[in-house]
Amino acid sequence: VAVVRGRNSFLPAALCAGYPEVRAYWISKVKACLEAGVDGVDFRIENHCCHTDDPFSFGYNEVVIEEYSRRFPEEIRTAPIDDDHLAEIQGDHFDKFLEEAVELIHEHGKRTQIHLNVEFLGPEPRPSRHLAYPWNIRFNWRDWLALGWFDEATLRTYQVTPGFVLLEDAFSSEVIAECNERGVPLHYNRYLNGSPDHYADELDRVFRDGRFQGFIVYETAELSLRPDPTGTVEAVGGFFEAVRNKSRQLGL
Repeated sequence: VAVVRGRNSFLPAALCAGYPEVRAYWISKVKACLEAGVDGVDFRIENHCCHTDDPFSFGYNEVVIEEYSRRFPEEIRTAPIDDDHLAEIQGDHFDKFLEEAVELIHEHGKRTQIHLNVEFLGPEPRPSRHLAYPWNIRFNWRDWLALGWFDEATLRTYQVTPGFVLLEDAFSSEVIAECNERGVPLHYNRYLNGSPDHYADELDRVFRDGRFQGFIVYETAELSLRPDPTGTVEAVGGFFEAVRNKSRQLGL
C-alpha cells in the first residue's frame, strides 16, 4: 500500500497514435500475429492497457498539440483546447494506423474484425467505465465500415443486457443497422457477470433476433476449466452448461 501526491507526468501504457513510432510499434504487433499464422486480427479499442485514473488527460501529447496549432491557429491563440477538434486530430492518426494494418492483413489473405463497444462509442458513454477508454479521440467506425476495412464486427457491452441492446438502445440499433447494411457479419459479445440462469435465454433471444451471426461468451475467467489427460482443457460449470445446452437446442 502506498500514498502519493500529485499526478504522473504521463499516462502509462496509453500510447498516442499521433507519433509515427507508436503506429510502427502497433504494426509490428500485427506483423507478429501474421507471422504466427493466425486466421485474422481482431481490433478491440476498449482494453485493459488503457485503464487510468485520469482518462480525460489522454491526447494532449506534444505532437497532437503541434498539429492542433497548424489546423486551428487562431483558435489555439484565443481559446482553450476544443475537445472535439482534439478528438478529430487523434482520430485521423488512429485511422492511419488502421488503414495500414488492414491493408497488411488483407495482403496476407487474412480477415479483420473490429469491436464496437456501444457503451462507449455512443453519445453518452457510461461513467462507470470511463477509466477503460482512450478519451479525446474520435473513432470513425462508420467510415471504417463504409471503406470495407473490416470483414466482421463484434458488438460489445460490459454492463447492459442483450434485451436493452436489442429492444431499447437507439445507438445499438444504429450500429447493428450499419453493419447489416454494409454486409459485415456481426457477433454479440456477452460479458459473464452474474447468475448463469439467464444466459441461455439471452442466447436464444440473440439467435432469434436474426441480425447476428455469433454469440461470444466472455470471458474464460468466469468459466470453470478442467484439464484432461490429453493436455487439453474442458469448460464445465453453470455458465458453460447453460449456453452449451441452449446451443444444442438451437442446432448451433
